[in-house]
Amino acid sequence: MFDDIDKGIRLPQHYASSGLLTQTINSSFYFIGALVMVYFVNDTFWQSKAAGFSIIENTTYFAKEKRISRVGSITLVILSLTFLLLLEAVVFQFIFKFPHFDWNAYFGIFF
Repeated sequence: MFDDIDKGIRLPQHYASSGLLTQTINSSFYFIGALVMVYFVNDTFWQSKAAGFSIIENTTYFAKEKRISRVGSITLVILSLTFLLLLEAVVFQFIFKFPHFDWNAYFGIFF
């Protein structure tokens, strides 16, 4: 994010606006987020089967709700990473003394 705001020595410095920071988040962090999600989904869905523990899990009373809890935890990971990036963008705006927040631009990150 700092490189997108600074843009090097030859180009003038951009304002740390909400639009610039959300554009940076949308263009840079999808790949990192995809890697985290692939690892987490693999670990969540296949770890118990690979370890042989799924046989015991499937005999419990709440075996049907296991999928709902896994989807809920994956959603929680996605939302927490998104909120962390939004917090980082807000901190960058405070550091670069540009406190004009466009919350609609930040809301667009969720989509």
